[in-house]
Amino acid sequence: TTCVDRVLDLDVRSLPDLRVDSIVIGEGSVDGTFVELSEIELGSYVTTRVYVENNGFVNAEMVTIRCTVNGMVGDIATIPTLEPGAMSIATCEFQAPYVGQLLRVEAIIDGGGVIDEGDETNNEASKNLVLIESADADDVSSDEGLSTTTIWIISIVILAAIIGAFTFFAPAKIRKYE
Repeated sequence: TTCVDRVLDLDVRSLPDLRVDSIVIGEGSVDGTFVELSEIELGSYVTTRVYVENNGFVNAEMVTIRCTVNGMVGDIATIPTLEPGAMSIATCEFQAPYVGQLLRVEAIIDGGGVIDEGDETNNEASKNLVLIESADADDVSSDEGLSTTTIWIISIVILAAIIGAFTFFAPAKIRKYE
């Protein structure tokens, strides 16, 4: 008969498991409540609330949440400590783009992979909103105001007047007497 002896070292660790529960995009109102938006005006300032949950069995320390706006970093928020089974809100603030039709906000938890987790696949979520023109934008037609040509002509006349005034008020040429 054969006898085999094996020594097995079992390393058991409890890890946090962070996940994005939801993303809410909105703005604060006058009475202090947070109002969720379904569309955003071009160039307006927006607040995004990212609800982060720890489904693991250990505290997660210094959790960073990176909010990207149409692929560009909009803001980075930090949660100092997130206990097991708890949920916390991270707030990102940014300005909506001035051009475009769609706003894509993506929240990425622990993008640098600093925190060891049980499941690394649930650290990202995104939300899309429609961008609209500002309701109070004044439409100025080409007939109103000054045209570009008029502004150029006025600028040249003013520049000529400044040069003429400089030559008129400049001191006389210095002469050498013998």
